[in-house]
Amino acid sequence: MKNLSRLQKLIILLWQAFPFILKSVWFNFHYFPFKQAIKCPVLFLSRSTVKLKGKCIIHAPFIKFGMIKLGFNFHTNRPNTGFFFCNNGGTIVFNGYCLLGQSCSITIGEKGCLEIGDNVLMSYGGILYAYHSIKIKDDVLIGWETLMTDTSFHTLKMLDGKRTKGYGSIEIGNNVWISSYCRVFANTRIPDYCIIGSGSFVNKDYSSIPSYSLLAGNPVQIKKKNIYRDMSDDQCVYE
Repeated sequence: MKNLSRLQKLIILLWQAFPFILKSVWFNFHYFPFKQAIKCPVLFLSRSTVKLKGKCIIHAPFIKFGMIKLGFNFHTNRPNTGFFFCNNGGTIVFNGYCLLGQSCSITIGEKGCLEIGDNVLMSYGGILYAYHSIKIKDDVLIGWETLMTDTSFHTLKMLDGKRTKGYGSIEIGNNVWISSYCRVFANTRIPDYCIIGSGSFVNKDYSSIPSYSLLAGNPVQIKKKNIYRDMSDDQCVYE
């Protein structure tokens, strides 16, 4: 779609959004003040299941039609099970453009907070559980079928009577690429301009790791340094 005009892109977007426009209108006018809601910044682009409690806030210098797309088709040749949005009373904050793919699932706990930065993309089948705090900064790419959860949904007891906390915050830095099939758990910090390799298990504070690092494995280790993904120039050339 890079070579299409703005008008062509708008027509395609309207065509994709039309079957689900009533749910989009319901979402926007449920959460946003009239001046924001009338612009319909949030669009559902696939069938969806929604629970609209708590708050949804847009903190951006602009409000544009369809700037947040839920259920976007990334043409992954996977079955579309629908988009799942469940806010049990917490808060979700969008700080700009956002694309969340088909078959993605977002669940926000009663006291949870999910903050999503500008230009964030989560591909097919991503799962987010924000029962405490998840903060995803700007220009983040999350590969398909990646799980991110700030809670284990339970605690454990020690023999001396002490109890584990069972949850902890997650913070994803700017320009981070989390590849497909990753598992990101509570108490994770990923610094700016880092790559998490496919299938990795991430559950610690990696703030001391330098930017432009490739982390991968279980447990995660530094595999390469001085490396990043340039989203404007990342085409494979097959021979």
